[in-house]
Amino acid sequence: MKHVLAIVPSLRMGGAEIQALRNCEALLGAGYQVTLVTIFRVHGAFYAPYLAALQARGLRFHALLDQEVPLTPQGPRHFASVLVKAVARLRALYDELRPDLVYTRLWYASLVAWVTRAIAHHRPVLVFNEESRFQGGFKGWARLFLMRRAGTWVVPCQGLFDEAVALGTPAGSGRVLPNIVDGPVPGGARPGNGPLRLAFLGRLEPAKGLDRLLDVASRLRGVAFDLQLAGSGSLEGEVRAAIERQGLEGKVRLVGPVSDLAAFFGGVDLLLLTSHYEGFANVIVEANAYGVPVLAMRVPHGPADIIREGRNGFLVPNGDVAGMVARLAHLTRAELATMRGACQAIAEEHYSVRSQQARWQALVEVAC
Repeated sequence: MKHVLAIVPSLRMGGAEIQALRNCEALLGAGYQVTLVTIFRVHGAFYAPYLAALQARGLRFHALLDQEVPLTPQGPRHFASVLVKAVARLRALYDELRPDLVYTRLWYASLVAWVTRAIAHHRPVLVFNEESRFQGGFKGWARLFLMRRAGTWVVPCQGLFDEAVALGTPAGSGRVLPNIVDGPVPGGARPGNGPLRLAFLGRLEPAKGLDRLLDVASRLRGVAFDLQLAGSGSLEGEVRAAIERQGLEGKVRLVGPVSDLAAFFGGVDLLLLTSHYEGFANVIVEANAYGVPVLAMRVPHGPADIIREGRNGFLVPNGDVAGMVARLAHLTRAELATMRGACQAIAEEHYSVRSQQARWQALVEVAC
């Protein structure tokens, strides 16, 4: 039985973290021995229940360091200190567990895995998975540097693959494997009357284009709607002030982070996405799994790879606030309700653990 060791920096709430767990679930289902390693400890982790469920199915778990993941950059000295400690402890795990393949998510986990392999007695195959932009700054350079040195590199959509290859990453060692979401989730029928129930779900950060989203809301004249902004981040205060300044208090609400997606999406007719950039846009597939279509701007990368126009959502050009307003003005709750089945069918066929299990099995067998 092949042994896969998966590494992620932490299990704090985030897309890469939930994807690491779902990849572990797919690999367990394919019959592999799987060990999950975090660099930082997971005390109070958002995904602790999911981790516990996977451990009951045979997943083994190790945290390399007994310290919390820092919420803000701590400088090069702290970076180097953590790297040295993590590498020393991961080297012992490499030599003790002797995994056939090491799979990572996020560049920092890839760096720890790559440095460790260079000095360990046991040298497993490395598979690095990235879903963030490759251009600009140290992190962009680090992602490309590490992907060029992996046995196999993985991205979740064709747009990211093409971008990485254009920047010098070898195409022959690359794979496109979409991110995984829960399969279709049963839910009750949504009432067809009342205001259009719109939502945003994600980090309240500049990349998410919340200024564009509020611009859309302020231009929706003659449309009865309720817009929930779910999530947290550095822009929360600015968003709250903008809602008041634009007179949107009765229509737009900040509801904070969401832990019960079934309850949240059960009260949503349409999800809105106005990001400036997406590595994949997990939230589109998550919404679809609950039967909720998505109206998104066509940004690099992700929305255009996932959305089938008129079936599981709609696209407007990047930055086209007027186009998004026009689309919303002509949508009805009845029309959106008819898309529920197609949304869930697409999520199940292309992005469920079941549908991705064979693809991950094929990757492991070829890589090893």
